[in-house]
Amino acid sequence: MKTSPSDTPDLAALEERLSIARMRLQVRSPFLAALALAAPLRWDASIPTAATNGISILFNPAFTQTLREDDLEFVFAHEVLHIALRHPLRARGRDAQIFNFAADIVVNGMLAEAGWRPPYHALREPELERLSVEEVYAILMERDPRPLPVKFVLDLEVPNFPGDGDGRDLLPPPADLSDEARQRIEDNWREIIATAIRVSEQFGRAPAGWVRRVGEANTVPLPWRHLLWRYLVRHPTDYGGFDRRFVGRRLYLEVLEGERLGIHVCIDTSGSVDPDLLARFLAELRALFHSHPHLDIDLYYADAKLHGPFRLDRHRPPPEARGGGGTDFCPFFTAHHVRHADPGDLLVYLTDGFGNFPATAPRHTLLWAVPPGGAPDEAFPFGTVLRLVD
Repeated sequence: MKTSPSDTPDLAALEERLSIARMRLQVRSPFLAALALAAPLRWDASIPTAATNGISILFNPAFTQTLREDDLEFVFAHEVLHIALRHPLRARGRDAQIFNFAADIVVNGMLAEAGWRPPYHALREPELERLSVEEVYAILMERDPRPLPVKFVLDLEVPNFPGDGDGRDLLPPPADLSDEARQRIEDNWREIIATAIRVSEQFGRAPAGWVRRVGEANTVPLPWRHLLWRYLVRHPTDYGGFDRRFVGRRLYLEVLEGERLGIHVCIDTSGSVDPDLLARFLAELRALFHSHPHLDIDLYYADAKLHGPFRLDRHRPPPEARGGGGTDFCPFFTAHHVRHADPGDLLVYLTDGFGNFPATAPRHTLLWAVPPGGAPDEAFPFGTVLRLVD
């Protein structure tokens, strides 16, 4: 018989249920099971449901005893996957509730794709689930998602449950940790995650895309313009052998001024690029132009046709955008000025990624700058994809 939240929880019985749920994970997902074995479990009546701070998994006893076995297993897997994707650490000062919505969309989608059955009313946004949590967060913030129904974590319906119902299951890491202790914990979790990936690969049960997404989550993300820097000097090493400490202080501008680099920037102006996204593309272009004085930038606009090139001048704004039709990437790559550019020049295409690609890759280094919600990396047949996520 299902107990009500008012009953006094039997912690011994609940611990046995959690042990059984963890054993069931070993059968269903060696990857999640390896992580679950490493995650300390704690009872905490101060949280509404279940949560993680990226180190431990916390369960409210009264909430836990209301769950059916399948739902308990799902909650366990859900929290473990939050840890694997380092969601508590990736929040980084963002709105906690909206980031939690974004993280739950990602996690619930990954579990559903791998064959799990999310509880009824679990937070799902199928069109967003393939994106990174930062991309989902950016999209939700643009939507102003606060009018969305605020439910318990995982949106499990627990009648008369005594909690604030704020929908959050991501907690910040403990505030009393020293920087050294925090780093040791982080290093330990990275080793645990690496082991879990090897275990899942050995047993051949790693769901498609999980290993890649977890691996990406355990690297330090950098804004796209920081990643772009490595392409903006002709030297074969990052920063061209310059001391990284001094680059940010603009102490090498004289050297860079003597090392002019051509860059051909194409901005997608097709119908799928709305005015807000076009404004974002132009803002990124201005930031790039004014941050790197050694660049000679030719600007193009493109929908199904190509408009340009326009040589940018720091003393004048770029020409008005032209386009609004369908999307075809081919005209840019077949343009005479692009095809016959210096082999060391760089091509940058700001686009949502939905369009017709040419059959062959250009001979130049190519970067695609893609906004939140843009086409997935695998949709681009060549070049390097950088995400416009702050």
